This record gives sequence, C-alpha cells and structure tokens, in this order.
Amino acid sequence: MDVIKEIMNKSALALLFPALKALVLSLFFTIVILLFGMLYYLIRHGAYMNVQFGY
Repeated sequence: MDVIKEIMNKSALALLFPALKALVLSLFFTIVILLFGMLYYLIRHGAYMNVQFGY
C-alpha cells in the first residue's frame, strides 16, 4: 500500500482534488477490468469466432 501511495504522490494525480483523483482512478480500473474481460472472452471463445480484417 505504501508503494501505491508513493506512486500517486509523485505522479500528476498528486495535484488533483481527492474527488477527482478517485474519479480518475476508478475510470482507470474500469478500463483495466474491461480489458481483462475482453481478453478472457477472446481466449475462451476465440477459436469459435470468425474474425476478418479488411476495409
């Protein structure tokens, strides 16, 4: 926990208000959780997907 506090104090988040800091952190963790969910879905069901690349 001390490492996280030190990183937050030495980053640009240290200058923000606590409410805005909480909003930024919650947005970041929401994106991370969403990406892990997408990765899980891709690993779990990727073999059955029809993926096409093109324009």
